[in-house]
Amino acid sequence: MKHVIIGNGISGVKAAETIRRDDAAAEITIISDEKDPFYLKPMLPDYVSGRINEGALFGRARDFYKKNRIETLFGKTVTGIDAQKRKVLLDGAAVDFDTLLIASGADTIPAVSVLTQGGGAYSFRRLADARKIRAAAERARSAVIVGDGIMGLELARALRNRNIAVTFICENNRLWPEVLDNPASELLTEIIRIKGVEFMFGARIKEIARESGKLVGVKTTDGNLVRCDFVGLGGRVAPNLSFLRNSGIMYREGVLVGRFLDTNVPGVFAAGDAAQPTVVGKDQPDVNIRWHTAWQQGAIAGMNMLGKRVNYLGVLSTTSTQIFGIDLMSVGNANPATSGYTFETGDYPVEGVGVYKKLVFKDNVLVGALLVGSVSEGKRLENAVLLRKKQSELDKAMLREMFDLSHPFSPEVGAICPVCKLELPVDEKTYEGQPITCPACGVEFRLTRKEGRWRLAHV
Repeated sequence: MKHVIIGNGISGVKAAETIRRDDAAAEITIISDEKDPFYLKPMLPDYVSGRINEGALFGRARDFYKKNRIETLFGKTVTGIDAQKRKVLLDGAAVDFDTLLIASGADTIPAVSVLTQGGGAYSFRRLADARKIRAAAERARSAVIVGDGIMGLELARALRNRNIAVTFICENNRLWPEVLDNPASELLTEIIRIKGVEFMFGARIKEIARESGKLVGVKTTDGNLVRCDFVGLGGRVAPNLSFLRNSGIMYREGVLVGRFLDTNVPGVFAAGDAAQPTVVGKDQPDVNIRWHTAWQQGAIAGMNMLGKRVNYLGVLSTTSTQIFGIDLMSVGNANPATSGYTFETGDYPVEGVGVYKKLVFKDNVLVGALLVGSVSEGKRLENAVLLRKKQSELDKAMLREMFDLSHPFSPEVGAICPVCKLELPVDEKTYEGQPITCPACGVEFRLTRKEGRWRLAHV
């Protein structure tokens, strides 16, 4: 069997590992438009900041592909798929397949297309982007970041760690509007301002300002000139699917998949950022750009490419991360864009309390939750959403913990993997300096204790 995988990210690599584990004779080919081997994309901000070197980014051993007998076509762009002839089309070439996995990932769509013209403006999604930004940061004193999402915020954190002055320009009136509501955005904005980032909300970029061809800033549509040494582009993230035109494979925002991560074309699957499966708590299939989700889907897709018919029950859209050191967890449909939902926020937001918590209900059933600053109830809320708990069925002690301000905030129950954001359990036998390997992304860490919490540091 010839198994072809488009994409060398976590979904594609996990699928290849799964296939090779169960079929020693299978032919496996990975195609990627990037020239680099598999790397840990969530660690790019730490690379830009200088906290880690480039070697720490690579998520598999140097001989991984050779050892697993995986043919690699790196630096090759897929131009199309001929589903009838079972071929992946490249520039001037074609690759035959029996089964195909579309795991092509996602890229940042620049918030303003004019910023891509000329030098000094950089997207921030790939290792090649991060190399350019790191080089620019080593000689820069100031930067402008355009966008409102997590990649822009992570880039801002990385640059502030280098003591670079950062101005964050958002066309929207709040941060990360797909995840955060107004109170959560306002809370995070104030905390990040204290850490030295200036914000311009509701501003639009008109053009790049240059002197003698060199970027010196950006001009907004209201006539302001914001001076800087370079610009970081942190726009919306969307799957790479242009090669699917005229293929017959159905897609919208992502590739539409069924319960086996299969597409409408037999033997063709999709996983990770490129896939659009059913999402728990939402009315329609949705793209879920999350590292741990991509890892899970890659494993299941690999098994199904071998004909095992493993059922994928859908994904609970969960974001678990830190923004400038502030814990944040979004569970399910935490920030619905339509009407028909009710909310419970207790007395939040409260001035001087760096915490915000919200529950989201539809027809009296819990469908989402948003936690900022204290996320200890996150796992219990995930289970409640999955079980479709009614408001009256929610644990009363948990609700007091969430909304009774006289109740002390509970400590974090585990250590969060800084790569895939999986929560790793700790107990009374846990000790500082203990080595630990994340079961999802396979990265090795050691446990450290900081500010009363267990954290993971790179080995």
